[in-house]
Amino acid sequence: MNIQLTNKRILITNPSKSQLFQVKEAGIDLACGAIFSEGNLILELSQLEIKKLSERNINYSVLIDDLS
Repeated sequence: MNIQLTNKRILITNPSKSQLFQVKEAGIDLACGAIFSEGNLILELSQLEIKKLSERNINYSVLIDDLS
């Protein structure tokens, strides 16, 4: 089984307070490495962290598919 371990840079467009809380509840640290730009949230996440966002129905766009 080939598990992808590459990180991606993603964008959450204009996240609500509820979405930010869900990101935090998913175990993603917003205090370190998160970039807030023009009302948007940019994160560099592992595949596992991205899966946690998807499980919480948080929409995002991939800015950079492979940060390795």
